[in-house]
Amino acid sequence: MGKATEFNDDEWEKIFEELEKNPKAYGLPESVPGSALLGSFNIRKLGTVDKRQKNTWKFLGIVCKMAIQECMDDMDGIHRLMEELDGAFRLIISDKTGTYPGDRGLGERLAFLYRTSSVELGEVVSDITYDRTKVTQIIFENLEAINKIKKDYDDDMKDYENKRRKTKPTLNPPTFLSFIRSPYCVSFKVKGETPGYEPYC
Repeated sequence: MGKATEFNDDEWEKIFEELEKNPKAYGLPESVPGSALLGSFNIRKLGTVDKRQKNTWKFLGIVCKMAIQECMDDMDGIHRLMEELDGAFRLIISDKTGTYPGDRGLGERLAFLYRTSSVELGEVVSDITYDRTKVTQIIFENLEAINKIKKDYDDDMKDYENKRRKTKPTLNPPTFLSFIRSPYCVSFKVKGETPGYEPYC
């Protein structure tokens, strides 16, 4: 499969025209007075600004007014996205999760964008703790697979040390061990249209 090519300016202009003409046809929800839209969007490795075109940031500013997954430790990308939202939105972003402090790895954040005219920040902003005995249970239930991966790694390392292998092996634990993200929650209150209105949540 060849490398994907970037859209040129004419193609981007057509994309923006289509989105403005009929946003619902492309999955963008309709804004209704008195309602609050909730959504989540995964932007692959949202981090370094110069890895995306200017028009890509404009596009993201149109469609990504919601919770953003896969924000990298480098927050330049999410700040660049905020520039496209013209001050109508505020940002809450979690700490980095998925890597042990000091170790290399794919650490990510979770960002929440919210329109201040529609909702206000609630009282709860926190990671979600859970009973770690479940993690221990899963490890014990998969010990055979874990031990096999470790044995294969040890065999490959011996081959490497004895010059029977050119590349140094890496230890690749099962996905359920290596791809762990701490849940994160933020509470919001939907603003009412009339005085005395009590929001549902």
